[in-house]
Amino acid sequence: MVVGKGAGKFALVEAVAKVTNAKIVARVHPNEHSCDDFWGVGGNIKDWKDGIFTKLFREINNESCGDDRKIIVVEGNINPEWIEPFNSLIDDNK
Repeated sequence: MVVGKGAGKFALVEAVAKVTNAKIVARVHPNEHSCDDFWGVGGNIKDWKDGIFTKLFREINNESCGDDRKIIVVEGNINPEWIEPFNSLIDDNK
């Protein structure tokens, strides 16, 4: 959802969480970090270092919460530097 500041985006996310019985587990601001710090960095799997988002994602998926729905809110302006890796992450055509 792309709208201006103060438009009630987070209130809408809270309402969706309530209706779907989901838990908002984190609010992250990718523009406050470098792309490598946010996503992680490494030339190959042995050198990989998790970033803020990947570490959070792993922690959430390792929790013993069963099938509970979880929401990660990614806040801030859309920046091509961090949105392209996100698009690749969720692309189901790969």
